[in-house]
This record gives sequence, C-alpha cells and structure tokens, in this order.
Amino acid sequence: MSQPTEETQPTQLGETPPDETQPHTVQPAARRKGRFAWIRLLILGWLILIVIAVIGAYSGYQVGTESRIATQVAQNTASIDSQYQQGLADLASGECDRALQRFEWVIGQDPNHAGTIEGMAQAISCLNITATPTPIVPTATPTLTPTPDTRDIEVQFDEAESLMEAGEWDAAINALFNIRKKDPTYRAVDIDSMLYVAFRQRGVDKILVQGELESGLYDLAQSELFGPLDSEAQGYRNWARLYLIGATFYSVEDWAQAAFYLGQVAPYAPNLHDGSNGFAIDWYLFALEKYINQLDEAKDWCTAYEQLKIYQQLVNDPALDGQLTQYKNRCEENEDG
Repeated sequence: MSQPTEETQPTQLGETPPDETQPHTVQPAARRKGRFAWIRLLILGWLILIVIAVIGAYSGYQVGTESRIATQVAQNTASIDSQYQQGLADLASGECDRALQRFEWVIGQDPNHAGTIEGMAQAISCLNITATPTPIVPTATPTLTPTPDTRDIEVQFDEAESLMEAGEWDAAINALFNIRKKDPTYRAVDIDSMLYVAFRQRGVDKILVQGELESGLYDLAQSELFGPLDSEAQGYRNWARLYLIGATFYSVEDWAQAAFYLGQVAPYAPNLHDGSNGFAIDWYLFALEKYINQLDEAKDWCTAYEQLKIYQQLVNDPALDGQLTQYKNRCEENEDG
C-alpha cells in the first residue's frame, strides 16, 4: 500500500481548515481607528462652522459701525448746511452780527464749506456800513416812597467814579454792579453810561494790548447792552474777528484764506496778537509767503505777481525785484498767448 503525500496529510485534531472563499473578519483595533476618524471629521466640521460664524459676526459689526459713522457724518453735514442757510437768511434781513456768528460756526466745523467765506465777508461789510452810533435815550427813573437811605450807595458811587477816572475797569465794573444790586433805581442812567464806557474800554484794552481777543469781543458785546458801539470800537471788533478767522485758516494751512483775512488786519494793526508768540504782521507775512509758493507751483504767474508785490512792499527787500520781474513777464506771456 502506497504512503500518502503531503497534500493528503490529514488535519490535526480540533483544527478547522481555512475557507479561502470567505472574507477575512475585521479586527477590533481597526474598527476603533475608523470610529476616531469620523469623530475628528465631526469636530473639524464644528470648528469650521464656528469660524464662519465669527467672521460673519465681525463683518456685520463692521458694516454696522460704518453705517453709524455715515449717519453721524450726514447729520453733521445737515446741521452745518442748516446754519449756513440761516446765516444767509439773517444777512438778507439785516441781522449782520447774527449772520456772522453763524458763518463763524460753520467755518469752525468745515473750513472749506462752499459760500461761507463770501457770506462772512458780506456780513463784515454790512457791520461796517451799519456801525453808525445812535444817541442813548435816557429812561425815566421811578421814584420810590419812602426814599431809602442812600448814604452808603453815594460813597460807593463816588468810589466807582474814582475807579473810572483811574482806568481801573475791573474794579469799576464790580463796584457799579454792587450799587445796582443794592438799589437798581439809584442813578440808573448814570450807571448805565458808566458801565457802557467801562466795558467798552476794557474790551478795547484786551484786544489791542492784552491779546485776549475773545474776551475783548465779549466785553464789547456787553457794552452794546447799554448803548451802540462807536465806529472806532466797531473797527477794533472787526479786526479781532478777522484775525481770529485768519488764525483758523492758518491752523489748517489754508494759506490763501489765511493771507486774505490776516491781510485785512496786519497793515492797520500789525501788533495785534492773541497771546501767541507773534503778531498779526508776522503771521500774515508767513501765510503770504506760503501762498506765493503755492501759486508758483501752480504756475499762476499773474496772481503770484500781485501777491509778491504786496509782500515786497511790506518787507522792502530789493532781492525780490528779480522774482517780481520774472512773474510779471510770465504773466504777460500767458495773457498774450
């Protein structure tokens, strides 16, 4: 009997022969690995959603902020335009001082607001024309019964007169108001006249000497409560206003407007100042020089020639004669061309 071959060797007891036709069973470790992959994908998805939500919220915030800013700008522009239109209405009705105040406010908000410069010039011109003083009409002083004891008030009044004669305007004003507080009817016409003079003189002193222009304008306004300002005080007030307008344009480096307004002050009140380190003539010459340089760069030879003539007359510098001739020749060439 022949021996069996290796291919026909029987399987060992208890061993199940492999079935090559059936698929292999997945092991537990492989199943865990697949489950972790799905968890990671889920977490990544949530993170992406959170990032998208954050970006959307930030974009919404930016849009909202820009919208609010645009609304505020629109409201501010509407307010500026409203004040400008009211200023024109005041000017048309002869309320020149009120119109000038509105135009000054508009310039403070928007130095380049169209038409406001012209409006201010018209208002100032109007004030110069209408600055004719009118006589003060005294008002009747009522008589009270019984007559109060005025000995203390009389002493105070005499002291106030002495302060007025000495030019002690602060003390005089305080003394006069103390008298009026104690007895509003005591020499009412005389005290009105004295207050008019004290406020007027103090305002002029602040403008011409102390360099407190805003405070000086306030005192002149207080003086007008007791009577119309004389033409001289009106002139000082206009100088102070023009200086302050010119200083506003100077601060924003609008040299054309700064030179225009300061140029109406510097030739007549060269030492006018506002407490800063310089006078009207200094600021005017600096602004005029800057303006001429701008005109040179823009090749506006004719205007540059006119402005340089003004500058040369003020500084009296022969070295500028050559540049003047050059501007004049170029201006004539442009006109001929």
